[in-house]
Amino acid sequence: MAFSASYDEMSDSDRASFTPMLPTQVAFYFGMVIFGALGVLVITSEHATGMIRTALTAVPRRAHYLAAKTVVLGLVVLVVGIAVSFASFYVSQLILATKDLDGSIGDTGILRAVIGGGLYLALIAVLALGIGTLLRHTAGSIVVVFVVMFVLGIVGGFLPGSWGETVNKFLPSNAGTAILSPVRESEQLAPWTGLGLFAVYTLAVLAAALALFERRDA
Repeated sequence: MAFSASYDEMSDSDRASFTPMLPTQVAFYFGMVIFGALGVLVITSEHATGMIRTALTAVPRRAHYLAAKTVVLGLVVLVVGIAVSFASFYVSQLILATKDLDGSIGDTGILRAVIGGGLYLALIAVLALGIGTLLRHTAGSIVVVFVVMFVLGIVGGFLPGSWGETVNKFLPSNAGTAILSPVRESEQLAPWTGLGLFAVYTLAVLAAALALFERRDA
């Protein structure tokens, strides 16, 4: 199997840091792409088709309209995200069992990581909704979401010195992904602290989106 070959090629230090959640964390990158794009499309598709004007005629209070979209999107992705998170974990354990590396949902930090992964995906979708509301352009919004969720984390890893390590912890994607680690790593925030910080980023984007949404023409 491809995974088995990859594990055989790992260094001793990489093997020592390996956890049963690692394959699930890799799968989450695909989930981040899918749900990030979904969050953008929930709002930008209406701008592209002109349906936003019809929707705002039916629901003239824009705060209520955006809040309803946010709640529905968040709840749907939360349910689907948790289901995907559990499915990814159990499927990956079947593969890991071939190398006697599988773990249990009852192991330290595993249940928190799996459930927290679903919460993280829901927040990503809501963040993407906020970005889509701000920009109103599908391609541009998706690019911004990918920059925030992927590029910033990579760039942060190249920041020099201790201040760079500190800043890197607080970047959105690095803060959010802390919830996916069963055991806190030295370069990460505490799991719930990181997810809480990502939630703050999400709320800030939503607040800015609502402020602009209420001031400009549809």
